[in-house]
Amino acid sequence: MDFDPIHSGHLDMIKDAKSRCDFLVVGINSDAWLERKKGRSFMPWKERERIVRELRDVNLTMHFTDEDGSAFGLIYRVSKMWPDARIIFMNGGDRTQSNIPETEKCSYLDLPVEFQFGVGGNNKANSSSWILEEWKTPKVDRVWGSYRVIDEGTNWRVKELTIEPSKALSDQRHSHRSEHWHVVQGNIGVKLESPTGERTISNIGPKESLDIPKGYWHKPYCVGLEPAKIVEIWFGDHLDESDIERRD
Repeated sequence: MDFDPIHSGHLDMIKDAKSRCDFLVVGINSDAWLERKKGRSFMPWKERERIVRELRDVNLTMHFTDEDGSAFGLIYRVSKMWPDARIIFMNGGDRTQSNIPETEKCSYLDLPVEFQFGVGGNNKANSSSWILEEWKTPKVDRVWGSYRVIDEGTNWRVKELTIEPSKALSDQRHSHRSEHWHVVQGNIGVKLESPTGERTISNIGPKESLDIPKGYWHKPYCVGLEPAKIVEIWFGDHLDESDIERRD
C-alpha cells in the first residue's frame, strides 16, 4: 500500500489483517510507484515507513520492487524469507480477484499464496487521493450543488461546478468579469438577458460551451436526472464572489 498519506481506511485494514494472522508484514510502495501513479509522492518513503512501523498491529514493514505496478515483489520476497510459512496476501475493499495482477503471477510460479479480499471492510471508506484532492482544491457546498477553484491567475480563474438535478443558481450578473462555461457532464439550461433586455434560453450538453459577457443576467439550471458538471472560466479585473448582483 502507498500510505500517502495514511488514513482511517488503512488503519481498519491493518487491524483486520492482524486479526487474521500471527505475524503481519506490511509492504509500502516506493516513491517511484507514486510518481507513476499521481505525478509525485506527498510523503517520502522513509516518512511513510516510519509511521506504519510504529503501529501496534504491524510486526514488520518492508520495501519491495514494484516497477511492474504490482505487489508481486513483496509476495516473492516474503516467500523466500519464510519458505515454510502459510502466506496470506490481504487486499482492501476496492480489490477483487479479477482486478489484481498478483494472482496470475503467483499461479505462474506455483507460489502457495492464499488471497483474501474485503480486509478492513468491503466499502472504500477513504482514499489518500481523495484527501489530497480535497486539501488541494477544497469543495464549497451550495444549495444548488458545489464548486471548487481549480486554478487562478491575475485576471482569470478556473472553477469546477456541479449543479444537482432540479437545482439552479440564482439569477445574477457581474460588473467586472465575463464567464465561459464548458459542460463536461450532464445538461444545463441557461436563461440569458442582455443589458438591453433581449432574452434567450440556451440548452447545453457535454462538450458544448457558452460565453456569458459582463452585465448579462444569467440563470443556469440542471436539466435531467444527472448532475451537471461544468468547467467555468472567469476573465476580468475583479475576480471575487462579491461581484454578484442577484434579482431572485
